[in-house]
Amino acid sequence: MNEFYILQYTDQHPGCPTFVAQELNHGVTEWPTFMPDPAAVIVTKEYVLRVTDPEIEDIAYDMGKGDQPCVSAEFLQVCDRVGVPYRAIPAKMELADGRETAKRYFFFLAGASIALLDRTLSDCEEEPDLETGEVLYNTIYPDVPIYAEINRFVPRQIPTPSLFFCPEIFELVCTEASKQPANICSVLPMCHWMSLIGMPPLGVPLPDAQFH
Repeated sequence: MNEFYILQYTDQHPGCPTFVAQELNHGVTEWPTFMPDPAAVIVTKEYVLRVTDPEIEDIAYDMGKGDQPCVSAEFLQVCDRVGVPYRAIPAKMELADGRETAKRYFFFLAGASIALLDRTLSDCEEEPDLETGEVLYNTIYPDVPIYAEINRFVPRQIPTPSLFFCPEIFELVCTEASKQPANICSVLPMCHWMSLIGMPPLGVPLPDAQFH
């Protein structure tokens, strides 16, 4: 059975602060938080992220946190190597004193969004419409139900890229193969991942655990 893992930010390395206070020069991006078709995004602006905490002396992570994560150029190089589809939009990263970070960063828009949850085998509860009783569906990903609970996530055994966006849990997910030598997770130590099958119930904070 193919195994899948949630790819997440880690603060366990130098240059990876637990909390990064930042300001975006344009306030908001030209694309929505979740974008099923990143190729359709029209970018006319240049983006700068300024770290506002003067105690942060450098930023060195490979994948940031949040719904619109920034990733390093090294992250993109590995994605290219294993054929991950994506859209990368440059985001200059500056520290509080105006210095630019040593690493180059980009907003990462996953090129593949895949509904992975096996609704028959998983332990989950779909959110009903309070008026009709019908299952509510995601307005951005119209084939994906909204879940009130996911207590056990059993993935469908289907072909996927090495890294993709999973709309049931709104997380980047990688495959078991991407953890092998020379692939995403093994050459990017400044990320961490947890088993999708072993994830806690939906709505419960993910544990601070490393799965190297």
